[in-house]
Amino acid sequence: MPGRRTAIAIVSAAVLIAAYTGFRVPNAWSATLQSVSLFDGFHRRFAIGTVLRPLALATDYDYRLFAGFSYAVLIAVLGVLGVAAIRSPLWTRRMLIVAWLLLPAGGFLFNEVGYFEQVLYLLLFAGTALAGRGRLVAAACVIAVAPLVHEIAILTVLPVFGLFVLRREPARRAVAATAPAVVLNAIALVVSPVSPGGIATLEAALAHANFTYRIDALALFERTQAESWKLYKIHDLVIYLMPTACVLIAAYLVVWWVDRNLWRGPAAPPPRAMRALVLLASCVAIAAPALLMFAGWDGNRWLFLLIGNFFVVMWLSIGDGRRTELGPAALATLVVVVLLLARIQLWYFDRLAPRELGYRPVKTFLHHVVNGKAFEMANE
Repeated sequence: MPGRRTAIAIVSAAVLIAAYTGFRVPNAWSATLQSVSLFDGFHRRFAIGTVLRPLALATDYDYRLFAGFSYAVLIAVLGVLGVAAIRSPLWTRRMLIVAWLLLPAGGFLFNEVGYFEQVLYLLLFAGTALAGRGRLVAAACVIAVAPLVHEIAILTVLPVFGLFVLRREPARRAVAATAPAVVLNAIALVVSPVSPGGIATLEAALAHANFTYRIDALALFERTQAESWKLYKIHDLVIYLMPTACVLIAAYLVVWWVDRNLWRGPAAPPPRAMRALVLLASCVAIAAPALLMFAGWDGNRWLFLLIGNFFVVMWLSIGDGRRTELGPAALATLVVVVLLLARIQLWYFDRLAPRELGYRPVKTFLHHVVNGKAFEMANE
């Protein structure tokens, strides 16, 4: 098998290709939402803005503050993925990360720089790292922050965290570790998103910012769910998301069926009921992001998260304590899935499109980097 240097080269190349495909600067939408804080009267998605608020006030909500934070988060996510791939003894695991980066999801990660789900997954990585070291209370505290960053945590990172703990601990401990985050998420969904006058207060502050804040981003906190449903067709998102969700669930079931080592378990074989519970939790963690179609119209984001959760769950499943690669049938299944996902059109934000690989597109991109055009914010 190739060594660690080869792994570093392959992962680095995959990151560069993903960066080239989707690189852009954070947009005004993400900068606006990163300005939202608890002190301004917001009760949802306030964690990041609350932490950044002292610096935001000191800099008059300078765009460079939010852009710098966004890139720091993106670099941290890439760092975690890179270290995980390089340190893994299994090439199957390494290739999962490489494949994800080379798929449309890799470019989309760079295109959505500044969006809150990147922070959510950093919290997931931190929570699972703590839980894997037996620090379950600390892990539960870290993952409990996720709903305060964005309420979509309930359908993205919380199911994965619960699955991670369930694979290592009794079911009651897994429930106890996940319960605080679930309760906070439920509260965030029930309480009023913003206090009266909160939006006007933030708008007055952002009027001095050196970027044009997005009024429609702040309007999210005033709009009811029924009003949101009138702005898009859920039927269109069902058609867009469900085929992929079904393929990913089917693929996971096939890999589970053909590879008997997919469960790490204790020294003794785990009870059949526990295996069934873990299988169910795995399928829920994979498919849960598809339910976000009932929350909003960002079908591209929901598909990105759906694909991401599949790869995370597969990573957990094939790496827990085993020292052998997947068998031919399981590998063939994953190859087919990757080829199918490569055909998906994952449209970008702000009317941008993935850059094509080729001499002229690469030359144009490098020219835009040199003359600074690549660092201009999209006018959306």
